[in-house]
Parts: sequence; structure tokens; C-alpha cells
Amino acid sequence: MTMSPQNVVPIRRAIVVFATACVVISWGFWLVVGLTGGDVRQSPTIWYFAIGASGPSLAALVAVILVRRSGQPTSPVAAPWLWVPAALVLGALPAVVAALVLDAPGFGSAAPGVIDSSGGLILFLVTYLIAGPLAEEFG
Repeated sequence: MTMSPQNVVPIRRAIVVFATACVVISWGFWLVVGLTGGDVRQSPTIWYFAIGASGPSLAALVAVILVRRSGQPTSPVAAPWLWVPAALVLGALPAVVAALVLDAPGFGSAAPGVIDSSGGLILFLVTYLIAGPLAEEFG
């Protein structure tokens, strides 16, 4: 695929916006965690850490919004809704398989404490099975 000189500048601009937003979002939240000395296994620190891990996905959203607002022509991207559930299942699959296969001694006894420190079962599932595996994938 060859690119015309007109399209090179908007694409470079989008890449620079993405890269900058990615670093600022990720390291901004991680810096807060580091400077406060919080334990990343405790709430609310775990949320700062998770949002920082989602930096690439959030940066991709920022880049798409800014490129669309600039009025530059963009190529259409088709994203059928069928891929969203598939991405959620496939993103969580390695974590679920690892949890089922690797039942290390003592892991079961630590699970209630980890779930409680995450804010409960629902927040644990969101954090470790959805937000964790998918944090960087869409970026």
C-alpha cells in the first residue's frame, strides 16, 4: 500500500499523539502510585495501577478522537459488534486456563484475601479477567 504525501503528515501526527498520550496516561498514573507508596494490591491504589495499564487503549481513543476532529480524511474502519464479546472471552481465556491448570499449593488460601483487597468478587473479576488482559490489547 503506497501512501500519498498528503496522508503521511496526518498519520505521523496521529502516531505522535498516540505515543505521547500513551506515555502520559500510563506513567502519570503509575507515578501517582509510586510517589504515594501505595500497595498495588490494595484499593484504591489498584485502580490507579489498572488505569495506567490501560494507557495504550485510552491513548488510542484520544488519538482517534483528535484525528476525527481535525477534519482530515480517514479510512473507514469496520468493527462488527461480534468481535467485542470474542475479544473479551479470548482476552480472559489465558488467565482462566492458568488459574484452572496451575493450582499451586497455598494459592487457594490466598484467594479470599486477594478478592477482598480488590473490593469484592465483581471488582476482582473486572480487574483481573477483563481489565488486566485487555488493558493494552486494543491500543
